[in-house]
Amino acid sequence: METQILNEFKKAKEEFDKQKRHENVGILKLVVQTINSLVQGKEGKGFLSWNQQELIEKEMILAAATRKIGILKAENESKIEWIKNELKSQESEIRKQLLANDSKSTLKDLEMEIAKVQKEANQQIILLKNEATNLGAYINAIEAINLALTHRINHLRDLSKSTQS
Repeated sequence: METQILNEFKKAKEEFDKQKRHENVGILKLVVQTINSLVQGKEGKGFLSWNQQELIEKEMILAAATRKIGILKAENESKIEWIKNELKSQESEIRKQLLANDSKSTLKDLEMEIAKVQKEANQQIILLKNEATNLGAYINAIEAINLALTHRINHLRDLSKSTQS
């Protein structure tokens, strides 16, 4: 029974991933590429090889990505609430339909139908929460990297001022 539940959850996750992939894979790839290029530096010479203008550009790319990722995270959180509300509505509708269509329906029939709907909804909620958590982790990482960029930009600006004096 447990294996069947895990297999069903795995299938639901695969379907969820297919749906989500087109929404956020582009922005997440951009973030990963930008961070990797920052770490590698120009011509593989490391983070300190970037000049002030290039760092400002990378900082802006990451800041814009943070906004988009934040929107995706908020959408996931909204979908969770929508699913919860929809689930309540569906439970009520199932009760009405079973009682109206089949006077022989038992409480067990009703509970089985509701459990089926709840299971599917709960799988989606778990997947959306996981996705929101992952997107939150991206946001936190970008914010930390942008802080490092800001420090480096300020350091380069100070160096530039001191050499001009």
